[in-house]
Formats: sequence, structure tokens, C-alpha cells
Amino acid sequence: MAQPDYRRLADAFNTAAQECALLPNIPLINDSQRLIDAIEGLRQTTEAQNTLLRQTTEAQITLLRQTTEQQMARITQQIAGLQTDITSRLDAR
Repeated sequence: MAQPDYRRLADAFNTAAQECALLPNIPLINDSQRLIDAIEGLRQTTEAQNTLLRQTTEAQITLLRQTTEQQMARITQQIAGLQTDITSRLDAR
């Protein structure tokens, strides 16, 4: 009956241990922290850009609203002036 060769078994475990020690050299494992840092940097940049975009958009909307309100006030005044002018002309007839 065949018996295990402990010398070969020990050599196999030594080989496995040596190869496992080299696992951190795999680029994906070795660079994982750099990838995580890069992704976090992108997230922070995107968040900052979103904040800036939101602030810029809100400022533009506020300016547009103010401009529109001013223009509407002028138009209302012009309409009132036209109504007065038309009424005066009709009354003059």
C-alpha cells in the first residue's frame, strides 16, 4: 500500500508558502489602495463640482428671476401708460 512521501509534502507546502508570499506583488492587490484613493479623489472632485454647479445654477436662477421681475414691472408700467393714453384719446373724441 502506498504511503505519503513527507519530504514531497513538505516541499509542496514550502513552495505554496513561497508563492503565497508573492501574492502582494500582483498589481491588482498591490495597487488596490491606490485605486481606492483614486476613486475617493474622483468622488470628492465630483462632489465639489456638483456643489459648484448647484451654487452657480441657483445664482443664475436668482438673477434670471430678478431680471424677469424687473422686465415685468416695466411692461406693466408701459401697459398702464398705454391704457391711460388710449383712455385720454377716446375721451378727447
